[in-house]
Amino acid sequence: MILLTFFFWMIMCVHLIIYFDIQISSNGTNRNCMNSPGSYSIFLSFYSLLINGLSMPLLMTIFGLLTLRNTQQHRNQIHNTMTLILRRRKKQEWLILRMLLIQIIVNVILSLPVTIYLFYAGLTQYYKKSMFRIFMENYVYNMFTLLQYINAAASFYVYSLTSRTFRKELYCLIVYYSSKLKQYMIDRPAALVTRLSHTIAS
Repeated sequence: MILLTFFFWMIMCVHLIIYFDIQISSNGTNRNCMNSPGSYSIFLSFYSLLINGLSMPLLMTIFGLLTLRNTQQHRNQIHNTMTLILRRRKKQEWLILRMLLIQIIVNVILSLPVTIYLFYAGLTQYYKKSMFRIFMENYVYNMFTLLQYINAAASFYVYSLTSRTFRKELYCLIVYYSSKLKQYMIDRPAALVTRLSHTIAS
């Protein structure tokens, strides 16, 4: 699935390689990699709205609900007398649902602004704009792009803040590998000392 996802998005984004180019500013000092104005800019606005603004939250919702449904089906297969297991299953379902909702909300909040901006930029590309307006639009675009980059790393923090189980497992991993590293740091000098003493003795 990872390979299929990789090739799918490589094909879907191939137009960026074709239509993006180095644009030189009017004074010849600044160079930016961006799309040239025209029909492609309008296409990019609708593409961004469709892919980032609609499809991503929709797919996250669909697969999250399918995960929740799968958990409920497993719960229904358990015998009714096993109340403790059922209670644990319900708790897991609530945790999954809460993580799903927060993940979707965070994804929409962080990715929607740049989508709206690209849509706006495509529709207003033929308007005559002042230098101040161009400066403000570039500034807003950079801020919104930063939010989109943050969105790519937000899942870890969402899971850490919303799931006690995730935090517990993360803590166990940290403790486990810390003890391994500590043991390695103790054993390594001892092994070096032993090897050195054998060398000196020989």
